[in-house]
Amino acid sequence: MSLDNINRYRESGGVISVGSEDEGQIDLVITVNGKMIVLKENAVYEIITADQIDPGRSTLEIPKMNQRLVIDLGTKTLIVSKTILAAHVLFQKGSFDNIKRETAISLSVEALDDFYLLKLEFDNLSREIQDEKTRYNFSNRTEETHIIPSIKSLHSKITTIFQKVDHIFQILVDIIRLYYPTDKKSQDTPFEQLSKHIADRYGESNQFSIYLNTMLEFFCHVRMLRNGLDHRLDFVEVSDFIIKHDFTIDDPSIALNHKNCRLSKRPLMPYLNNVFELLPIAFERILAVVAGDNISPSPLQFQIRYIPEEERVHQHVDYTLWSPIGDGGFYVKS
Repeated sequence: MSLDNINRYRESGGVISVGSEDEGQIDLVITVNGKMIVLKENAVYEIITADQIDPGRSTLEIPKMNQRLVIDLGTKTLIVSKTILAAHVLFQKGSFDNIKRETAISLSVEALDDFYLLKLEFDNLSREIQDEKTRYNFSNRTEETHIIPSIKSLHSKITTIFQKVDHIFQILVDIIRLYYPTDKKSQDTPFEQLSKHIADRYGESNQFSIYLNTMLEFFCHVRMLRNGLDHRLDFVEVSDFIIKHDFTIDDPSIALNHKNCRLSKRPLMPYLNNVFELLPIAFERILAVVAGDNISPSPLQFQIRYIPEEERVHQHVDYTLWSPIGDGGFYVKS
């Protein structure tokens, strides 16, 4: 096949259907670092062009547009809305250094993969614990057959979960460091440094300053749990099911006793569920803090604001650019 024919085919127009109808409508198509990402209500796809597969244009048969399912969750979920979608809405073209903007959005795409894997690990452990409780409740508790419930490799499974959580934190640290140089003399974490910077610049009563200050303990818990679990340090205690004298059982539990932050012993799954609920919210808030402090000056005087529900295009995206220009100002909605 001649190169002219391939060129005509590759450069001609066309229409593709992304995914299936039961994945809902397409909410947004974005391009970041040369990747085209399609965000649907219930799925995320990457579009890969024929030129990306065959840059030398040697094969006509390759479809011009190819699609790869990234995850089978979409903009109806928090983990998609508060990572890649929030990053796109907050870091608008023209309001930020473009290289840093693209990097922040690309890192948010990377975080989405970790959130998805974290969800799978969390769901698997939750099912395993529930199945073990059900099996125990319906078992014959005779002296000969009595079996104490347990979760195989519980420590390793929890370690994997907190490694995923910590990797998401590291991505947030990378986004923070895009805009704030590392203070090598400081003993503070990047989250603590950011909290102090926002409080110094905008005051301790600023909404983001208050939020960062209240979240520092959560960041400390996760960091110390990950360190303790990874290195099997004695300040983290993980317990499997515990059977009591009346044959009732206590669920698996976790505790943290570190000099910097502590968690009293508590049931494992409610705590992990709380972490899983807080994490995407924290991710978006950090994006909003960094974006709000680094918007390029413009005649529209943009700032970051919470979006009232009646003004929203995307249900789970809480922050966007707002301009005071005009009657009552306006929100940048997509």
